[in-house]
Amino acid sequence: MGLGLPLFLQRRDGTLVPVDVGLAPARGPQGEPVVVAAVRDDTARRRAEEQVRTLQERLRTLVEHGPAIMHVSRLDPTASTIYISPQVESVLGYAPAEWEADDELWVKLPRTGISRSRRTSG
Repeated sequence: MGLGLPLFLQRRDGTLVPVDVGLAPARGPQGEPVVVAAVRDDTARRRAEEQVRTLQERLRTLVEHGPAIMHVSRLDPTASTIYISPQVESVLGYAPAEWEADDELWVKLPRTGISRSRRTSG
């Protein structure tokens, strides 16, 4: 009903069903003010939201505790950092805040032992 509060109605058998209620002002047959209520079962949407929260938490755990550095960057000339996982500190010695503060840090990193052909191959 516009308040963002969880709302439940009770079925005949006593079980509760989550609902979404929309209200709209209208005029009745004689022009009197009335309210039109649209009530829909909200079970599927709420279940989907819970599944999304669960998957987000799993992904967050993987990204923050997995064995690899996860990096999200902009598609700009320096691939500036939007997010970098905490593993960057244990692997490369830079804190995530340093990556986020310096858009050119990736470009400045020394690279040794990687041939040009190996670096550009798939």
